[in-house]
Amino acid sequence: MVSNEDVVRTLERIADLLEIRGENIYKVCAYRQAAVQVENLDLEAEVLPTPLALCDLPRVGPRTAALLRHEAGITTIEELEAAAWSGALAGVPRLRERSVERIVAALDTRRAHGAKTRRPRREVEPLARELGATMRAMPQTQRVDIAGSYRRGRDAVGDLDIVVATAQRATILTAFGALPRVERVLLKGDTKCSVEIDSGFQVDCRAVAPDQFGAAMQYFTGSQQHNVRLRARALRLGLLLNEYGVFKVDGGERIAGANEEDVYEALGLRWIEPAEREDHGEIDAAAIGQVDLFGAPATAGRGRVRIDG
Repeated sequence: MVSNEDVVRTLERIADLLEIRGENIYKVCAYRQAAVQVENLDLEAEVLPTPLALCDLPRVGPRTAALLRHEAGITTIEELEAAAWSGALAGVPRLRERSVERIVAALDTRRAHGAKTRRPRREVEPLARELGATMRAMPQTQRVDIAGSYRRGRDAVGDLDIVVATAQRATILTAFGALPRVERVLLKGDTKCSVEIDSGFQVDCRAVAPDQFGAAMQYFTGSQQHNVRLRARALRLGLLLNEYGVFKVDGGERIAGANEEDVYEALGLRWIEPAEREDHGEIDAAAIGQVDLFGAPATAGRGRVRIDG
C-alpha cells in the first residue's frame, strides 16, 4: 500500500516540475494544496495502491506501471523484482518482450548501485569541510554553505547538499563535476550537479542566483515534513514558497529569498534554527502573533483579512 507520505511527495514533485516548466501558477498551487490536504489526513490512513513508486525506476513510465498494476497486481519495486527474478514478468499480458528486457536491466542497475547508505556524521565532516572550502575558493562563488540533514546536525547522513550562490552557474557546476575527488558524475543540469565521492557517497551541488540563496538554503535544509508545513502555511497566506523565494500567488511578485531570515519573516515566523527543522512543533512555536494574507505581520487598521499564526 502507498502511504500518505508517498502521495504528498509525488504531488510536491509534480508541482515542482510544473513550476520549472513555467506553467500557470494556479495549476502549481492546486497541486501544492492537494499535497497539503493529503498530508493533513490521519497519518495512519492509506490510499489505494498506485503505480507511482514504479515510475521512479528508469525505463518504467506511467503506462507500463499502470499495466503492471492492472495485469499482475504489481505496485512496488519489491514486487517487480520478485516477478522479474522468478520469470513471472515474461508472462504478464500485453507486456512486450523488449519492455521486460528494459525493466530487468533497470533492476540490475539498481541492485548494482544499491540503496543509499547513511554514513556517520563524524566520517562525513572532513569531506564537508574540504568541499566547502574548495567551492568558496572559486572566484565565481559569492556564498557557499552545506544544507540537508548534515546542516540539521543529524548523527548520520545519506548525502551532502552544497548550495552555491553565483552569477555563473554553468561554470561552477562544470568545475564541481571535475574536482579531483569526484569518482563519477551522476547528473548535470542547469542548476544541479550530482556526483559520487569516496566509494559511492553522493554529493549534490546546487547553483543558484545570489538573490535566491536564502530560499535555497531553507528549502534544502528542512526535513520534508517541515517544508510541507511551511508551504501549507504560505498557501494559507496567499503566498507560494519554493527554492527560489516567496511569491504572492496573486500576481507572482517575489517578496523574499535572498536570506533565510527573510523567508521565515515573510511567513510570519521567527528564525528557526536548522537543527529544529524536523516538524516537531517548531513552526507553531515560531509564529509571531497574527499574520495577514500577504505574509507581513498584521497591524491594526490595514483592512486585510488575518489568520492566527
